[in-house]
Amino acid sequence: MSLIVLKNFKRQHREIRDLIGTLTPLLDHEPLTRDPAKVRYILSTLAGKLMIHFAMEDHFLYPALKEKNDQRLQSLGDKFFAKTGDLMIVFQNYSQKWINPVLIRENPDSFIQESKDIFLLLLHRIEEEDQELYPILEKAG
Repeated sequence: MSLIVLKNFKRQHREIRDLIGTLTPLLDHEPLTRDPAKVRYILSTLAGKLMIHFAMEDHFLYPALKEKNDQRLQSLGDKFFAKTGDLMIVFQNYSQKWINPVLIRENPDSFIQESKDIFLLLLHRIEEEDQELYPILEKAG
């Protein structure tokens, strides 16, 4: 695994964390009822970054791990590949459910709770990759 490619994955993680950090303070009734389109715009940006990140992992990172002659790397690739598919589906369903800013304005409590739940899942996944997967890839070269 190229260190340049790994740096790109880490950069994407920072961008995803930053967007979640931007959205989290907006998970409040006042901003959601005043300007739900702003929240939806940032959420769309997050969705785009996530889809690119997931696609890069699925089409580049995990296949590269499968080709390694290292059972530990192959197992890690399988583990994270399975989790990515599930998380991607959960996020896509969430994003589609709240595609219309009017729905966010009309159902702020549901939007807030679902957003907090999905953000926790995403941040946990990023932390797992940063702490478990990427250090092993850096050592493997």
